[in-house]
Parts: sequence; structure tokens; C-alpha cells
Amino acid sequence: MKQILVELFVLLLTILLFLFGMNQFHQPSKSRSALPSNIQINVYSRVHINSI
Repeated sequence: MKQILVELFVLLLTILLFLFGMNQFHQPSKSRSALPSNIQINVYSRVHINSI
């Protein structure tokens, strides 16, 4: 059961990061301001997966 939750969480995170990347590609002027939030999401996901 936990493995399914982890896979769903990773899949959801991948989709969010993909959409975020596409949005960043269309608006390159905001890439610098959006970079820290991307790193923060990545770190949070690793901590969350390790806690599961």
C-alpha cells in the first residue's frame, strides 16, 4: 500500500514539475524568481518520501 502511495506522489510531483517547467519556458523572465521554489519542492518531496 505504501509503495502505491509513493508512486502516486512521485507521479503527481513529476506532472507538477513538468507543467512548471513548461510555464517557465514560456516566461523566461521569471526563471530566476521561480528557481528557489523549484528547489524547495524537490527537497520537500525527498523528505516526504523518506518519511513514508
